[in-house]
Amino acid sequence: MKRLIVTLLVSVLLGCDHNKTPVENSAVYGVAVFTDKTDYIRNEKTIITIYNNTNESLVFQGCLSNVYYYRDKWVEGQWVQWTSLVCPDSLVEDMILDPYTNKSDSLVVHKPGTYRFRYPLFWIGGSNDPDTITSNSFTIH
Repeated sequence: MKRLIVTLLVSVLLGCDHNKTPVENSAVYGVAVFTDKTDYIRNEKTIITIYNNTNESLVFQGCLSNVYYYRDKWVEGQWVQWTSLVCPDSLVEDMILDPYTNKSDSLVVHKPGTYRFRYPLFWIGGSNDPDTITSNSFTIH
């Protein structure tokens, strides 16, 4: 009986989800991203804020002042990459996010559904392989 209770508690605490609902945001070593709301009407501006709660500067790549992102859609019980910011290589630029600061970006989502954003980030002086932060899920009605 103790083993069953411990298993249930660990499942709840670690986010084990048998109902296949969207998983909420993930933080990477003190870096997090959130949308300003979780429910929007179609064509409403979505404001996304990336928080750097570390003592290190981070680098995001972007295009014309927009931070590069992937947008995933919740489809048939799983996240599917839906869109991403498209940018010609000649316009890609590095954007530095200083320690203990944040950066906001916005966009408009036109199609109803449940979505999330993913952002690749690089640590200054780190490897060339990016970490990825994922926003909370949000729904367009």
